[in-house]
Amino acid sequence: MPHFENDLCDVIALDGAWSFRLGDHPPRVIDVPSAWEASDADKLCEGPALYRRSIELPHEPGARVIFEADAVSFAAHVRVNGVDIGAHTGLWTRFQLDITAAVHAGTNEIELEVWKPGARHPLRECVAGFLPDVCNTFGGIWQACRIRLLRDAAIGDLHITAVRVTAHIVGLDARAHDVLLRRNGADIVVQRIDTLRDGQFECTLDGVARWPLTGVDELDQISLTVRDADGAALAHAARRTASRAIRSSAGALWLNDAPLHLRGVLDWGWRPERLCPTPTHAEVLTQFADARALGFNLIKVCLFVPDETLFEAADAAGMLLWLELPLWLPVITPESRALALSEFEGILKRVHHHPSIVAVSLGCELDNSVDAALLQALRARVRHWMPDVLVCNNSGSSEAYGGDIVTDRAAHALDRTDDFRDYHFYCDPHFFQPLIDHFQRGYQGQTPWLFGEFCDADTLRDYTQHTPAPFWLTQPLTQQRDELVWQRESSQRLAAAGITDGGARLTLLAREQATFTRKTVLELTRRNFASGGYVVTGWRDTPVATSGLVDDFWRHKFDTAAWRCFNAERVLIIDRERRREWLHGGDRPSPRDPSVFWADEAIELHALLSNGGAQLAAAPLTWQLRDDAAGVVDAPAVPAATVQELGVLRPCAPTQASATPVQASLVIAHGERSNTWPLLFVPRLDTDALLRSPGLAFALSDAVIARAGSGEQVSVWLTEPDARFCAPMPFVREAIHVLDWRPLGAIDVRQHLFGIATDFALDEAQLCRALGATATLQPLWRRFDARALTWASYVVDVALGAGRLRISTLRHAGGLGAQPTSLAHTPMGAWLLRQMLSAEC
Repeated sequence: MPHFENDLCDVIALDGAWSFRLGDHPPRVIDVPSAWEASDADKLCEGPALYRRSIELPHEPGARVIFEADAVSFAAHVRVNGVDIGAHTGLWTRFQLDITAAVHAGTNEIELEVWKPGARHPLRECVAGFLPDVCNTFGGIWQACRIRLLRDAAIGDLHITAVRVTAHIVGLDARAHDVLLRRNGADIVVQRIDTLRDGQFECTLDGVARWPLTGVDELDQISLTVRDADGAALAHAARRTASRAIRSSAGALWLNDAPLHLRGVLDWGWRPERLCPTPTHAEVLTQFADARALGFNLIKVCLFVPDETLFEAADAAGMLLWLELPLWLPVITPESRALALSEFEGILKRVHHHPSIVAVSLGCELDNSVDAALLQALRARVRHWMPDVLVCNNSGSSEAYGGDIVTDRAAHALDRTDDFRDYHFYCDPHFFQPLIDHFQRGYQGQTPWLFGEFCDADTLRDYTQHTPAPFWLTQPLTQQRDELVWQRESSQRLAAAGITDGGARLTLLAREQATFTRKTVLELTRRNFASGGYVVTGWRDTPVATSGLVDDFWRHKFDTAAWRCFNAERVLIIDRERRREWLHGGDRPSPRDPSVFWADEAIELHALLSNGGAQLAAAPLTWQLRDDAAGVVDAPAVPAATVQELGVLRPCAPTQASATPVQASLVIAHGERSNTWPLLFVPRLDTDALLRSPGLAFALSDAVIARAGSGEQVSVWLTEPDARFCAPMPFVREAIHVLDWRPLGAIDVRQHLFGIATDFALDEAQLCRALGATATLQPLWRRFDARALTWASYVVDVALGAGRLRISTLRHAGGLGAQPTSLAHTPMGAWLLRQMLSAEC
């Protein structure tokens, strides 16, 4: 149904105190708008929640009395003076009910019975998005509501695009009327009533201000006014908007004919103080400022729809938005299908005029259960209301989530109509480039890549700062995800892990590691793509993940200046040489570790610029290795939206173990771009001799255990997991590395793990059981899981009888993803293996 409005009519706001009763709890007073869980200890009860309030209505013969709510979660039934008026289902959309027949002049009683998603309304059928999985479902009148008294005409479904305005006008009598369209108070067009067909108004629009702008006063106000024959205004509606042109072409994105690189951060709408996504204007502006300080120019509104505050602030501040509509892991029934269509329609009606929204996705990581017919219908609604945004049918791609199976090939075919390719590569860094190579196919055309979610890095939290503990650390929640259960058990889990400082030290270590991990992945991304872009997961720490760029208290977790070196419109990158190897009668790729070298090898570094902006003229590139004299390369011009090689750097390697940064800077017309990369040099080893060492074994057999028990020192390099005491797990994702081992003396090796990262670790308790009661285990390299809050080990030293065992699951010879493929080309792995074999490890 159309949504009708008239700014000239009387409005009775219903915000404020309401009588409230949840389930069998005693009655109390609640503030509207709000989620009831924000002021109620019971986070599980799904309803019924009864809202009651008295309102005073004037005597208005002939007026239509409309109850209007901007959003209620989830199912609302409205009664007025004991009369059933109607119902609405949908978490994100506004609705109107005509209550004229049930009201009278004077005091009236209005009541809403509300249920949130739960057993009565199954979560996956409610188009509820991801917020329930972040922590909990929320319920209630969470946005404003009001009474409208419509006496005359009303304007329905006002639709403003860059070139056209349409509306549906009702309530006109037989007299002559004008419909007046204005821009900032100046007349654009006047249409007589006889040009309206069935109440439909339509006209072209031009001359609208170009966005992005510098302030709200520069946004254009487009207004529609209905006047009677005497020139008196009967109805009026207005929006603030601006025009802009965004498109994808030849593998690049363009905004107003300028190249565009989108650097977004994922926001799930998590606000524990409110539990519903209703940020204040000041909070939104702070978020924008903090995001820009880290180099971001886009916020992805991921699987939720906030109130107007965020959209209006983004329009005024020039912050780009990606709106991901709240469809995730849905169960498709006839009812949920109809709900998705109506919810999308209502959402788009409300937000379509905001120029800050440059991208829209229909949902996230949808598999083949969301059929092509539904996707086509949803996409048609986006294209109708927002014809000038980039559209993606499925953030994450249906192909990656089973959308290309026989049951519905048409759903995958829809991916080919996307304005950009969107993949969610959550992976350890050494698997990132192989994933790109796997999904990149030239025959699919030059469509820009825009990673809708990726590059997470959990950092833990200091639990001592949560005093008193918030509800999500103490109470059962509607969802029972493992991560939420682990948080509720955090005190016990930290105690079992021997953590006595609440995780403070580990949190600091994790933040150092996260910066380097994200730098690595973002630079790999920019090496492949100058335009398009990405969305980093995520903005704020949540109960399910500590991968936020700000912590639970909105504080920055990372150095903003360091981030802007690798998260910017233009980014300097280095790349290593390419080599091949003739093996077993044929060519094979022979990759090198990106940051670890033998101390005596010739260094070949390729300096690149990933230019997400306009064309750059030729300029000098200055580079320096440690304290050596600076070198200069005459870098060529770099076209817009291009990754360009600037030159080859060949510094002299040190002759001994050394951690040495190489820094490069490029002076350009718009300032200076600089970046720094840590390089590690280790002394050359005879790797063949290492592999022949009599003290090296490749499995923990009974014979190896007997050798150690009899007094030998044996180092066990597990090249394959042993099911008795090994567990599969990622090496970087969700992991904090703690080394009680200094294989290179004072040099911190944690920034150089690419080539040795493994995918399984040692369960210390199981290993001790396998070795027997006399074994004493000392971990040398441990992994703390930032979500499960448990330890595992990669390298251990075991006293066993008269001898010792050293056991490692590290990939000393690489071999995973883009790692080197031999011990000879994995200097870090070879050096660690040598240290394990030495007596002083």
